This record gives sequence, C-alpha cells and structure tokens, in this order.
Amino acid sequence: RALGARVTVATESGLQTRTIRSGIGYLSADPAVAHFGLGDEAVTWVSVEWPDGERSVVEAPDPDTHLRVTRPLDL
Repeated sequence: RALGARVTVATESGLQTRTIRSGIGYLSADPAVAHFGLGDEAVTWVSVEWPDGERSVVEAPDPDTHLRVTRPLDL
C-alpha cells in the first residue's frame, strides 16, 4: 500500500509533496492516497519515492485523473 512513500507533483508554480500514511490520531485512519489541489495547472511530472529509496516517475500525467503508480517487484 506504499505506506511511507513520498509523492511529489511538479507544476509551473512549484512542487507539492505528500507522504502516504495510514493513521494520524487516536482511533482514526486516513486512506493511503495522496490528494493534490492543482486547479487548472498542468502537471509536469509525478515522482514516488518508495520507502526503500527507489523512485518511480510519471511524465505529464492528466491532472484530472486518479493516477495509480505501482512498483514492480524484483523476482
């Protein structure tokens, strides 16, 4: 579920970063997703830094979609 991954979105205005977490407070949990308020800005790239230090980058994704980035497992 990518807990601990850092997701960064680059736009013309700069960078926004979120960390994927599950629990924040007492008896509560957050969905394991990162939501970014981008308005009408175009996204240059999205980067996911996985907890083990590996990185995945998606170039110019559509900002009005649910983007699922998966990391292939080393077999």
